[in-house]
Amino acid sequence: PDGIVPFEMQREAAHDVLDNALSSFGERLKGFFVNNRADRIHLTDVFLPYWVFDVTARISRTRIETREGTLYTQAKHNTRRDEFGDGLNNVLYCAVESPSRQLTSKLSTYDLSTVKAYTPKLLANKTAELYSIDYQQASINTRSKISEAFRFKHGHDPHGDSQTLISALIQNMSFRLLLLPVWVVNIIEEDNDIRVG
Repeated sequence: PDGIVPFEMQREAAHDVLDNALSSFGERLKGFFVNNRADRIHLTDVFLPYWVFDVTARISRTRIETREGTLYTQAKHNTRRDEFGDGLNNVLYCAVESPSRQLTSKLSTYDLSTVKAYTPKLLANKTAELYSIDYQQASINTRSKISEAFRFKHGHDPHGDSQTLISALIQNMSFRLLLLPVWVVNIIEEDNDIRVG
């Protein structure tokens, strides 16, 4: 790994967050339909490997204004095209298959200014996963997320009288491997169902 983000949330604080989630209105509502009460809870602190990409791209923005004339049945279009460069930093992609992508894709808020240079002593008394997705596969898998981020950033809107269409041609991707802190919880319910979060 190129670096590691230390744990800031201690076990007691993680337990408090979990207790609040388990006593939320949504959990109580689900309890009317299924037996989701926790019997045993296992909370584990683990470092997960993430590929972190910095990206530069060529952005193509097309603006189309459609005006419906009262004397004409055919719409008149006014089209304007722009091209310019842009970039994104610190695009995260979890480098393991388990926990599932559905869970790890929600873990995208990290303060990467706290990254420390990797040394084995920073892993003392902690579990760390080895990456199972290499950077090449991760760079391919994350391109749709990157394109979506550029579209959002530049106002992609294909509907209405004024349309803005954004496309991004990725020109360069640099990467580094970071270990990021995650609290993983396994909840074994009274009916022996298992939830991972």
